[in-house]
Amino acid sequence: MEVLEILKLIRSQKPALIQHALKVWEKEHASQPEVLLETLKYANAAIIEPALKLAGRYHAVICAPLIGELLANSDAKVRRLAVQAITEKMRDACQEALSNLLAVDNDVFVLASAANAAAILHLDVKHLVRCLDHRDIRVRANAVRAAAICSPARIQELLEPMLQDKALRVQNEALRALAQFIPEDDLEKLIYKRLQSENAAVRAATAFIAGELPLAMRLVFLIEALKDKDSRVVSNAARSLCKINDPLGIEAVVQAYLSTDEPHLATSLLRQFKDEDFNTLLEQAEKSGKPGRMTASVLARVIAAVGHFANWEPALPWIIAAVNRDESEIRLAALRVVLQRISFFSSNIERMLEKAQLSGNSHEIAMAHFIRWKSGNTAELEILKQMLFSGRKDDIAAVSELLKNEDSILARKILEEAGQRGIYIAGNQYSPPLKPIKLPEE
Repeated sequence: MEVLEILKLIRSQKPALIQHALKVWEKEHASQPEVLLETLKYANAAIIEPALKLAGRYHAVICAPLIGELLANSDAKVRRLAVQAITEKMRDACQEALSNLLAVDNDVFVLASAANAAAILHLDVKHLVRCLDHRDIRVRANAVRAAAICSPARIQELLEPMLQDKALRVQNEALRALAQFIPEDDLEKLIYKRLQSENAAVRAATAFIAGELPLAMRLVFLIEALKDKDSRVVSNAARSLCKINDPLGIEAVVQAYLSTDEPHLATSLLRQFKDEDFNTLLEQAEKSGKPGRMTASVLARVIAAVGHFANWEPALPWIIAAVNRDESEIRLAALRVVLQRISFFSSNIERMLEKAQLSGNSHEIAMAHFIRWKSGNTAELEILKQMLFSGRKDDIAAVSELLKNEDSILARKILEEAGQRGIYIAGNQYSPPLKPIKLPEE
């Protein structure tokens, strides 16, 4: 396709045709900027977006004056797209227009993008002052990051107040930015002070970012933060320590995971571990006793962790110990692991299920029959069905919980039949049939 034919498609002002024309242009005529210039003149968001991306890639300097004009367009989307297209090569043509936009624009999305563009063009930080005071978190955070890149002499004056910002994201950007410009001793004092703050949000924000800062003392600070009374601080400190990946820090996070009595915090800490951390977790757990003798709380944590790690087999002694514990919840947690890895345990199913079968607990008994069914014993499904139709509340709850999560036609049919019989199953999509009302005789 010749350039004149491409221009004809551009002048149709139909987005689909323009998209096609620009693809042909990039493939066959990318050295000729006329097509991009013609497209940008329309100043229509639906039309110019693909042209703006191509302009920055192929003809930044030639297209820059037109892009600069788009920064004053009445359509906020056009301004945003133009701002996002700015590259360093456009500095001479766009810096004045961008400075004017930062001074007067009120659109949040435009300003957030403009702050990023200010960093690209290395504008004077004075143009970012308005964004630093903006009500929107994204605008303030981007402005803080841009101020650090522009790096004028006023950076401490401008960014130190941002450490008190109500948004953690802004605080973190300010900490990250200031870390590049202040001595390490001063940075350590600042981090220590913030970790001692009475405001838990300040402590949490500091723990979140401390792992990324150039601090010799960061490991000490973060390990101490694991003892914080606020779970957000502990969770963020664990995240930072796992990111640093120092053995001492990983051990500290493992200890926090094994010892916390807050289930939600334990779940949050578990998410931070990588596969290679599992051996450390097992080593730390074993310090409280052999698998069969350790405290119930530690064993429960180990079993909860098994599903998180791909290399779970080293935990086999703990799983075997758990199915033989006296605590029903620990046995159930271990049986869920057996269910997930049923092919691995197939030769030892009966031994793993023995205590659950004799427990007298509906949930454990149902789980035992369910595992046998999933391992290939089809007769066990009939037993589950009998438990569901028994009328005993605990049996109904136990079996329905298992069958609702089972993606099989047989399970759905049993639940449907239960609904037709009027058996209430929480969260079930099947409703018992409506019975006609007997009206009084006249």
